[in-house]
Amino acid sequence: MRVATALAIAVGFAACGAASQTPSVLAAPAAEEADLRAIAQARVAVQRNRAVALSLFDAVSATDVYAGSVSPGGAAVDEHAVFEIGSLTKTLTGALLADMVLNGEVSYDEPVQKFLPADVHLQVRGRPITLLDLATHRSGLPRLGQFGPAADPENPFGSIDAAELYAFLRQFRPERAPEAQFEYSNTGVGLLGHVLARRAGQSYEALLRERLLTPLGMNETGIALRPELEARLVDGWTDVGYPTAHWTLPALAGAGAIRSTLHDMRIYLRALMHPDASRVGRALREAAAVKWHGPSGETVALAWFHGVTKTAKGQEVPRILHFGATAGFKSYAIWVPGTGRAAVVLASGQSAHDLADYALFGLALGESTPRTPRIAIELTGEQRQAVVGHFRNPEGQVIEIASTAHGLMVSTTPGEPALPLFAESPRRFFVKMADIVLEPVSPPDQLVTEWRLLQDGTVETFTRVAQ
Repeated sequence: MRVATALAIAVGFAACGAASQTPSVLAAPAAEEADLRAIAQARVAVQRNRAVALSLFDAVSATDVYAGSVSPGGAAVDEHAVFEIGSLTKTLTGALLADMVLNGEVSYDEPVQKFLPADVHLQVRGRPITLLDLATHRSGLPRLGQFGPAADPENPFGSIDAAELYAFLRQFRPERAPEAQFEYSNTGVGLLGHVLARRAGQSYEALLRERLLTPLGMNETGIALRPELEARLVDGWTDVGYPTAHWTLPALAGAGAIRSTLHDMRIYLRALMHPDASRVGRALREAAAVKWHGPSGETVALAWFHGVTKTAKGQEVPRILHFGATAGFKSYAIWVPGTGRAAVVLASGQSAHDLADYALFGLALGESTPRTPRIAIELTGEQRQAVVGHFRNPEGQVIEIASTAHGLMVSTTPGEPALPLFAESPRRFFVKMADIVLEPVSPPDQLVTEWRLLQDGTVETFTRVAQ
């Protein structure tokens, strides 16, 4: 059910083609570049984003678009502005695993249990969970583990240390054997980073810096920032348009703790697209190679996801990508193997991945320009109450719309946080993060008994049910 997947992803967290012999120059036409810049600036103006940094690039050239500032009244965003990259961190953790496998320090099929303290026992169902299971989201570990209350609600992972991680692992009871199902897991990849660091006898950040960041020249990337980088760290901005704290992930750093810049992410993607014969080049090539075909069609490398983008002209274009999200930031990296073309977007606030997709596929393949942002309106109390309730589609999936002190909220997946639902008009509502539109079928000014849900060109019907 795609709406559930979209909402769940929104709140989270084959080998690459060889380099082209004659890399294409992707300098965007001035009109399209101006369109991208105007849309990015409009999103900042309506507080959809605090800041946006986008790059479309190949091996020799780049077209960059910036909007917003590091902080209110602060420096304008440029390629050296620092953003939280969220789950793009997972791809770096995957590259660390690849490096340690190629170096003979670990193997993909080694049980995770081997790298945990003696008093931390992972329960087995079918077979032990391996390092490769963690890297490909097939371990059976949940998206988020059951941890204690956060010391700071705006920094929910900041109080999860190794002791709390181990306490969760001791009581975890797997519902299925590894490989039975794909389940995106922040806990799993965070655990992978933790055990790789234990195996190396270093902190996660020190290991990452030694094996990847320093060899690649990614000097603006890390967790604990130097003062000059801290001064360029962009303020966090929520999806509903207010400031929020930066995240820290002491025990789960490998899942999403890294901060970086557009400058460094370009270095990283270029090295992935054109891996050389060096140790780090071999690790990146290995990390991008497909490791598992999931039972529901997933094609997973070491954290990277392979797939196909179908353009409006009917072309099917292979691509490799990953998203990232924290409370105040969204990130997205995508490349087309064999072409040397890639796009990265870092944003404070809502996701701007549609700008990156347009930059990569639109400028090259003639797609339409992404929309300027929708403008939300205020509803009366009666109008809000008319849409509140539980609604079910013919497949049995239920969405819940609730009215809260922060506005309307919609949720679909049990246990997942609700997302803000905005009104473009009393007859049209939208979820900014997942690009979902809801339209009431009921007559105006009456209790909504049925919704049409529109997403990616499809329409589904949800009917009110009693609770």
